[in-house]
Amino acid sequence: MHLKVAVILVLLSAASVLSRSFRGPGMVSTNCCTKVSRKPIPFLITHYRIQPELSPCVEAIIFYTVEKGPLCADPTARWVAKRIKAIKAQTNGDNFN
Repeated sequence: MHLKVAVILVLLSAASVLSRSFRGPGMVSTNCCTKVSRKPIPFLITHYRIQPELSPCVEAIIFYTVEKGPLCADPTARWVAKRIKAIKAQTNGDNFN
């Protein structure tokens, strides 16, 4: 009786491990902005990247900061265009994508 229970537990454990390691369609992890902030970023920005909308990612400007790393900003916020213009002026138009 104990042997049957042990065998069943081993088989269930193996099935669980195998199902986690398989990454089929629909199980894609994302590394993008899924929400944005309209608040100005008070940190030193080194460069930026434009992220287009492609679900689940939203349209965003990703500002890369020294202190906090990448931060997602709303591209329609007034301050965003000003920051991009300032970065372009400092880097001769290159945003280091």
